[in-house]
Amino acid sequence: MRPSSVTRTGRIGEAFLAGSAVATGALLVGTRLRPVTSLELLVGALVPLAAVAVVPAWRAGVRMVTVAVLGAPLIVLAVVRPVHLSQDVWSYAMYGRMVAHYHVSPYTHLPKQFPHDPIYQRVGWRHTPSVYGPLFTAVSAVLMAGAGASTLLARVAFQGLAAVALVAIARMLWRRGASPLAIALLVLNPVVVVGIVNGGHNDLLVGASMLAAVFKLQERRPVAVGVLLAAAGLVKATALLAAVAAVVWAWRRWERRAVFAMTATMGALVGVAYLAAGGMAAVQPLRDAATHWSHASIWAMVTARDPHLAISELSTLVIGVVVLVVGRRWHLDSSPSVVMGAFLLAYLLAAPYVMPWYVGWALPLLALRPQTVLSRVAFVYASLLFVAYSMGSAHGLLGLPLRWSTLETQVFALVAIAALAVWKRRVGALKGDPSGVLSAASAG
Repeated sequence: MRPSSVTRTGRIGEAFLAGSAVATGALLVGTRLRPVTSLELLVGALVPLAAVAVVPAWRAGVRMVTVAVLGAPLIVLAVVRPVHLSQDVWSYAMYGRMVAHYHVSPYTHLPKQFPHDPIYQRVGWRHTPSVYGPLFTAVSAVLMAGAGASTLLARVAFQGLAAVALVAIARMLWRRGASPLAIALLVLNPVVVVGIVNGGHNDLLVGASMLAAVFKLQERRPVAVGVLLAAAGLVKATALLAAVAAVVWAWRRWERRAVFAMTATMGALVGVAYLAAGGMAAVQPLRDAATHWSHASIWAMVTARDPHLAISELSTLVIGVVVLVVGRRWHLDSSPSVVMGAFLLAYLLAAPYVMPWYVGWALPLLALRPQTVLSRVAFVYASLLFVAYSMGSAHGLLGLPLRWSTLETQVFALVAIAALAVWKRRVGALKGDPSGVLSAASAG
């Protein structure tokens, strides 16, 4: 293809990205849009991103300066606009105020004990203690010590924290040679910008820590890896599943002493942090939360038939099986980002409690290999889950009846991952590698 043709097709890709950014910006600005218009905007933001990703000539011509010019105002807009979907940010703020202003533990006290607090009326989870890690609790306390009783400052503080995490992720990816398109799939993606940054969620903190851990894994720096994985787990404990994936990956490549140093560092930091936060009292809310389930989970169908089913035990078993299957298919991949991303995606598919912003754990990792089948499945899964959740959420962008459910999205992703695993095995068999290991790098 001649240079002029490359330039022309590249500009087409950038024009599609601009259209996606405009649609995402309109979603952030238009809090009272007609439902059909909001749905069109959401689809209009996601489809151009997907189109550029699948057309080689379009994605090859995307420049980083274009992504930055389009992404920067979106991130700013996501911070200054009110929250559109989840109201979790007010739980973050309330737990932070409980530490900073009332000097009590959010692991042993409840928001309902402080009904006159200025944040309390906005809190949805008033009868549950904090399920977030001690590190995030400490960060929340610092932010709320500065925000005081201001609901505006509280909201902007957590939205700003999510924005900083997204910028840090983009910077790390760019410095490590990721393509502009890979970064665009994060900073221009309404799932990330609207769902996570505007929602003030802490999931990008987890994603940033794990992405940094991937780079330290590649540099063979076990202590640094342990610190970063511990940080992710001390924001959300479920992120420690990525630590399991990191250990599996390192076990086959490092000396045993280095693997021990990584796991010992991580275990010590997590243990000390939880002891400082109250020991088993800080762990108990996590154990209680294991019985919760969401409508976005495959377990919603099961609990509808039998509400008294032991979801905690059964889901743990299923998660273990799914993770083992995924681990066997991807554990020898040359990139730790794919291994860790696959483990996290497996958890999201099998866990009893799933929300659209949880994909913020895996998407930054898979952005390092955006053209793999696994990464594409994750992008489609995240998009469908976000659309479905928005359609059914009481606080949603779309406000439509739930015409197709988040459960169907989970089923789609499970079938896609299963088909991918079978395909990898068959491709590997054709190459004389029945386990599918030799095809891992090329297939995803």
